[in-house]
Parts: sequence; structure tokens; C-alpha cells
Amino acid sequence: MGEARYKVMKILIATDGSKYGTAALEQGCLIAEHMPMSEIMLVTAYELPGPIAAEPYISAPIYTQEIVENLSTAAESVLASARRTVIRNCPAVPVNVLEVRGSAGAAIVDAAIEWGADLIVVGSHGHGFWGRTLLGSVSDEVVHHAPCSVMVVRSPH
Repeated sequence: MGEARYKVMKILIATDGSKYGTAALEQGCLIAEHMPMSEIMLVTAYELPGPIAAEPYISAPIYTQEIVENLSTAAESVLASARRTVIRNCPAVPVNVLEVRGSAGAAIVDAAIEWGADLIVVGSHGHGFWGRTLLGSVSDEVVHHAPCSVMVVRSPH
């Protein structure tokens, strides 16, 4: 008999630092630690603001750049915290991080395609039909456009 070969299970976990993202992170770690071979990619996304109106004598690009830097710093902080959680909860699992600019749902799907994810784990804010219609839903977009299986995790109320 030949030697058993395992495919690495690539688990992409989307997090935004909220309790919903944390619930997805914890569930993704539980799955990863029970797989013979697995790898985690932590993804957080932020969308750039639209045009910013400024005083006539103040340059709007200065404010835009400051906002972009603040968003990027916040995303880096979310990823650093999530990475520490993964290392603490499942230390044997390799973990990568990815900060992406753009619509969260599309960015998560694009990252999953590029990385070749086998599973996406994403949190749900628990909005009903009208909430999703008015606010949009990252998890809904990911479920409908993902190249692989998606687990939508609800946080405990």
C-alpha cells in the first residue's frame, strides 16, 4: 500500500474585529485544529471613502490620505489581534494575513479565488431580510459568489 497523502485544507477566515468576526475566527480555528493538515488565511477588508468635500483652501487629498492611513492602521491592528488568537488557539496551524482594500464581500471572494481556499468562514450580523436589503450583507455576497464552501457563523447573543 502507498503512503497516505493529505491535501492541505486552506481555510480563509474573514474578520473585521467585531464580535461577529471573532466568532468566525474561533470557529475557523476549531475546524483547523481538527484537520490533519490545514492552513489559515486571515483576511480583513476596508473600503476607501468616496470623494471628500473640504474647505475651498484646504486640499481634500490630504484628508483622504489620512483616512486611508487610519483605515489601513485599523486593518493591521485587526489582523495582528486575529493572528495572535490563531497562534494561541491552534499553534500548529500555519497562518497568513491579508489586508485588502475594497468592498468586503468582493475582496473576500477574490482572496479565496487567488489563494485557492477550500473553505471560507465568515461571521453574520444576523440582519433579517430588510436589514440585508437596506444595509447589504457581506456574508450573503460571499455565499453567492464564493468559489468554495462557505460557513456563516452567528455569534452568541
